[in-house]
Amino acid sequence: MNLCHSLIVEEKNGKKQYSGSSSDEECIMEFCVSCGMYYEGIDENKIMTVVNTLNNLKYRFRVVSVREYSSDLGKMSILVEDL
Repeated sequence: MNLCHSLIVEEKNGKKQYSGSSSDEECIMEFCVSCGMYYEGIDENKIMTVVNTLNNLKYRFRVVSVREYSSDLGKMSILVEDL
């Protein structure tokens, strides 16, 4: 799963919906969900949570640094710490 994205998680009718700045981000996340992994979101302390529904494990990462998308580089970067 790609942790470097700008997805926003919304819950509608008991189902998580992802909206991002590109259709690629949304497509990758939809594929992850179909494989049993989903992104829960990021909290006010910059802690990202990812859930694996196949083994009921939660993975947590603290966002250390973000380099926003640059058209010169053609990408964005993120540095996370595994909690």
